[in-house]
Amino acid sequence: DSQLLCGFGASPELLDINDDDAVLAAFHDYQDGIKADSVFGYDWNLDPYSKGTWCMYPPGLLTDGLTELQRPEGRIHFAGSDIADGWRGFIDGAIESGVKTANLVSKLLNEEKQA
Repeated sequence: DSQLLCGFGASPELLDINDDDAVLAAFHDYQDGIKADSVFGYDWNLDPYSKGTWCMYPPGLLTDGLTELQRPEGRIHFAGSDIADGWRGFIDGAIESGVKTANLVSKLLNEEKQA
């Protein structure tokens, strides 16, 4: 008869995760009437092992700029979970981006070899 609700934010300055009332107010912005038996927050930015969470882009950046972020710069090609097409910020996105970039580099090297 209960559920676990988890939320992540883009900046620790926007919400005091140690203030239960502030956390509940933030959840009420999305679903009014949420009741909580307990609230727990953890600042992953201060964690000495993770040193943060996945990349959190501001609204509009990816719809306007993802293609530019993925674009090679001359012979330098980029790959990583933060610029993946899907599962951004997760190992799945890193694999997807790495495979896509490796295939592109392989194709370019083969074209140079044949030329």
